[in-house]
This record gives sequence, C-alpha cells and structure tokens, in this order.
Amino acid sequence: MAHRSGGGSHSGGHHGGGGHHSSGGRSGLTYSSSPFYNSRKFRYYDRKGRERYIYCNGVPQKSGIVSLIVGLLFLLPFLLVGVFTLIVPFFSSAAPKPLNPVYEPTAVHIMDEAGVIDNEDSLESVLQEFEDKTGISPYVMTVYDDNWEHFDELWDYAYYIYINTFSDEQHFLIVYSEPENAAELDFVDWSWEGIQGDETDPILTESKVDRFGNYLQNNLYRNDISVGEAFRNTFENSLSYMMERDSNGDETSMLIFGVIWNIFLIIFVISIIGSFITGNRDYQEVPMEGSSNTVPGAMGYGNNTAYQNGTTFQDGMAYQSGTGISNQNNTTFQNGSNPQNGQMYQSS
Repeated sequence: MAHRSGGGSHSGGHHGGGGHHSSGGRSGLTYSSSPFYNSRKFRYYDRKGRERYIYCNGVPQKSGIVSLIVGLLFLLPFLLVGVFTLIVPFFSSAAPKPLNPVYEPTAVHIMDEAGVIDNEDSLESVLQEFEDKTGISPYVMTVYDDNWEHFDELWDYAYYIYINTFSDEQHFLIVYSEPENAAELDFVDWSWEGIQGDETDPILTESKVDRFGNYLQNNLYRNDISVGEAFRNTFENSLSYMMERDSNGDETSMLIFGVIWNIFLIIFVISIIGSFITGNRDYQEVPMEGSSNTVPGAMGYGNNTAYQNGTTFQDGMAYQSGTGISNQNNTTFQNGSNPQNGQMYQSS
C-alpha cells in the first residue's frame, strides 16, 4: 500500500519518510619455526630438497585429504555469505529503471484548491518531464487547513486522498496546506506531506526522498519565491539525481563488513590448507640444541658433556666405562690406570 514520503511545516521543519608461532588445526599441536617451552625438534625437507627444521609440542601426525575436504566444506556457507555481502551492495545501488506505467496518463498534475500556484504552466511542464523520466506520475495538491480538520494529522488526510484518487501504486502525491486567511497573516504556518505508491520505492528511495524534502522545505522558507515556484524548483532539481544510482550508508557499511568478513575467511582457509601441508611432511625428530644425547646408564659431569658409545667426554678428557674421575686436564685413563703428578702408571 501507499506510504508516507516525507513532509514538513513552517514551524516544525522537514521530516523524512518512512611472529612465529602458528597453531596447527589438528589434535591441539602447536608448530613453530623457533623453540618454545616443552617443544621437540623435527627435521623435514622442502619441495626443493632443502633441509628445514620445525618445533612442535608433540609428534606431528599425518593429515588425511578427508580432513581437508571436511574443513573446507564447513567454511562453504561462510564463503557464500562473504560473496553475498560483496555482491549485494553493487546490485542494490544499481541505477533504477523507469516504471512501466499502469495508470492512464493525464495532462493535469495539479489541483490548486488553496490558489497558491501562480506558475501552473511551468510547474505542469516540469511535472510532466518528471513523469516521462521516472515513470512515476507526480501530483501536487494545495488545500486549506480546514479541509483536513477531521483528521489527526495532514499525512492522514494525504493518505486518504491518495487511496481515493489513485487505483495504482505508481503515483507520488504531495499535499500542501496553509490557513485560509494566510494573506492576512504575518507568519503563515504552512505544512506539507508526501505519499508514494509501493512501486515507486526503487526510485523514490529513502535518501532521495530526504534530499527532495530538504530542497522543497528550503524553497518554501524563501520569501522571494511563491509556493508554485518552490515546487517547480524542487522537481526540476530532482531530475538531476532521481534516476541515478542510489548510494547510502547502509550499502557502504555492508561492503566494509563484507571485506572484513572475507579477510577472516581467507585467513581460515590458509590455516586449514597450511595445516594439511604441515601435517603431510615426512618428519624426523632430532636433538634440541644444547641437549645431551645420553646413552642410558651414563652420566656426565659439568656443562657441555657429550656421551657416545658409553664414553664420557669432559674438558678434553675421555672417560671409559669403569674408570675413575680425572683430577688433571688432558690426562687419559685406560684400563684402570691412576695418575700421579702428571705421570701415568700402569697397574701391576
């Protein structure tokens, strides 16, 4: 049904119408290119055969192709939403097409009961041009305040006029009202209301109706032009933007949201694919830097002690199983020999 399409008054003004760490996605494993607390070191070879290392808090497990597909399918609805948020603003803000009129064309678009239109010919010409360009039939009606004294508000009266005058949803009606003795008053408290049919909505959008209403309100405020000239100026000005693509804050906000949404989705997709690649490498665990490769049962003394084949190396000295502990650097002990003043004695 037809609905309100802006309005205003002399006293009330115009009102509008209507880092390194990355988390692998599997088994809670954390992968990093640098060591971290409680991590283990693994070696692998990249696609060019170069030796690489990675640190993990557990043993890397093979990722199946099924897990990759399931992960991507889980994100599919979110991807569709992302595409939707990027496409809709462009379609919704596309330039509108003129209506295909279902009403009987008329040469008269003015009903001046208040007798305030002194430029009927020029106003009628602009109204006809508006209809030809938009397919919307405009109608300007002027009345006295007494005409709608039985209605709560002027817009109720304007709605009553619309539904009882037009049988379609393709008209744009503006009703202007002022006191019958306006010529005797120093301050004329005029008012106006607009009613538009539902089929006009793609053209008479909220932002365009607000723009139209503001321009009309400002022209009605002027003392150097008549009411008829205010309407003519407003409709003539509307021809420059009424059929242009509508741009409003809602579409811009939706586009920004869509961009941010899709950035996060891309990050998730990269994470899933990265986890799949990471999980399908051939890993070999290797000792951590600064750690000891200790044979069970062997014990070293001091820092930087290495253990190989049961032999302990410390500060340049070699100790074989069963030997005593050296008290002098660079002395070698074999087969139970004991040092004394730098000399070596064989056991007798």
